[in-house]
Amino acid sequence: MKIAAIEYHPTSTKGGSEKAFFEVLVGLKNLGHQVTVFYVKDGDYLSAYDKLGINHVQLPLVVTNYFKFSNWKNLLNASKTINKTNPEVIYINQLADSVTAAVCKLLRKVSIVCHIRVPKTGNSKLFNLTGRLVDYFICVNHLIKYQYSSYFGGKKLIVVNDGIKMPIEKLPQIKSVKSNTATYLGRISPEKGLTQLLDTWQVLIKKYNLNITLSITGPADSDIEKNYREALLKDIEHRGLSVLIHLKKPVSNPVQYFKAFDFSVFPSIIDESFGRTIPESILAGTPVFARKVGIVNEILEPAKGFLVYEKDEELAEKIALFYQSKTDLDIEELQKHILKNYDIAKNVIAIEAILKKSLQIRH
Repeated sequence: MKIAAIEYHPTSTKGGSEKAFFEVLVGLKNLGHQVTVFYVKDGDYLSAYDKLGINHVQLPLVVTNYFKFSNWKNLLNASKTINKTNPEVIYINQLADSVTAAVCKLLRKVSIVCHIRVPKTGNSKLFNLTGRLVDYFICVNHLIKYQYSSYFGGKKLIVVNDGIKMPIEKLPQIKSVKSNTATYLGRISPEKGLTQLLDTWQVLIKKYNLNITLSITGPADSDIEKNYREALLKDIEHRGLSVLIHLKKPVSNPVQYFKAFDFSVFPSIIDESFGRTIPESILAGTPVFARKVGIVNEILEPAKGFLVYEKDEELAEKIALFYQSKTDLDIEELQKHILKNYDIAKNVIAIEAILKKSLQIRH
């Protein structure tokens, strides 16, 4: 297949959505398909695409404010640029890009597949309209399928779990010797529950006499995130936690990174559609305590009774029990669960089948 993939900013620094799309596109290329990535803003994945032999083309900025002639002009130019590569299918990573894809479809015969990775927020009449020209939607969980089915019909929505690249080497087990270290890995952003995590750390110190070093590791790219990072640093200092809690830069190999810690935390306060650091931590042999949001229960199904929490006080209690070895946590069973359900290689094959199925509608 000749696939035109649209990704506004192909970068590893923003979050899991961009990384997941990158891994899928690489997987499709490895299956023998011709993939061209169309983007607006430069990102570090472009150099990776070069090394892998995946073409990429920059597009003009398309803004969904069509009262300006320049936006209509950019939209038309972007669509013509994509169509020059004669794609059979346009594969997009967010509903917002259905506008550009829809214009492409109106100009030539091409199918559209849209990957939806985040829960529906708001009700854009424009996206609801252009979304009707999408042939299939790939939803990363059943909740997202349910949210979008009333707009686009259930038959066009197919659930394919998000996945991660599985390690080749033998998977490690939980460390027998504890080092009183923990980590959070992800974006430094208000909705990630980091302020609440500071509350938990104070409870660990005062109630359980546990002094655990916490590394908060990840990017803060937007102005909101940068401002929050500064506020978080001040909050850490104000609470007298500077000796224990440190903010660190992003890492490129999450599984290897997690191996250095006793446990990790996933304290997000929003309905996460996946949360790739959860399976990455498990594959590293590092237990992860995760708040009950989104599909966290599904990912941690074999051990959700111990690793999943709802209240911050509950998290502190579970961590204390972990250090008292009062748990029968079976990390190997969890790893088998992750390998079975969240392998990106298996998911790419399922996505390939949907892309091929869309071609049948086109013809």
